[in-house]
Amino acid sequence: MEMWIKQVINVGITNALVICLDSSTEAACNAASANQVACYLAPNLPAAFGPPQGSANESPNQRAASVIDSLNGAKFYVLRDALALGYSVLVSDLDVTILRNPFSSGELVRDCDIEAMSVGHDEATAYGYNDVTDDPTMGWARYAHTMRVFAMDSGFFLVRPTAPALELFDRVAARLGGAARGGSGISGLVSPLVVFNEEMFYPSRPEYKGVFISRRVLDIHRFINSKVLFGNLKRDYGRLQSLVGSAVVVHVNYHVDKLTRLSAITSFFMDRERSAFDALSLASS
Repeated sequence: MEMWIKQVINVGITNALVICLDSSTEAACNAASANQVACYLAPNLPAAFGPPQGSANESPNQRAASVIDSLNGAKFYVLRDALALGYSVLVSDLDVTILRNPFSSGELVRDCDIEAMSVGHDEATAYGYNDVTDDPTMGWARYAHTMRVFAMDSGFFLVRPTAPALELFDRVAARLGGAARGGSGISGLVSPLVVFNEEMFYPSRPEYKGVFISRRVLDIHRFINSKVLFGNLKRDYGRLQSLVGSAVVVHVNYHVDKLTRLSAITSFFMDRERSAFDALSLASS
């Protein structure tokens, strides 16, 4: 949180709000920001959005991931009220490094209900492609066309206060809170990322009415996920260097050694330290 707040202040964002789920986090937020970033203590959340019970078979990284998922689900419950009041909200998880002010960079188009980062690792997976399946038993009709696109990132997105967006948040919060699963809550059973995308993309069909929501994928070389950065750009230093000054955010969504990578990202893009990524592999251990 301290790193996120520091970057918010450094890039000149004046309309940031940190939503805290407990009083100790609120106190830490106020201390880290020196009251330069507003901190809001959310009202008591339903128990379903609390940290899930751990398993004896979980590794520390798996436990951390399940806790992060449960907290990520809470934002759909909390932010629904802001949308109902007519505010657009740029939602950011704390494992995001903000390199430029997204509000003044001109990168947000604001023509759709949702503008989100992608978890795709290249243009095809992020923006969509035609994926042909082959069933030789069908003879001349063996080939069937499918449309593939990787999920939109629920960790960094702009949502506008529209009726479809409100319906999306209501559905996601209800499912993550357990209303659609007999009150079971999130409990590590389903990822907020999965629910967010299922509700956005699945079409209407018998016995189901889809959310009529418009979507835009943000430029993957301005709003960079950590697989794009460490899987593609790190191996193409010329391209990576060209993004210094134009990249807006980097989301460390593919890695669990978040503090190490967030620090390296800041060092490379903000401090121009050429060797900042040298010791970092593609995957977290």
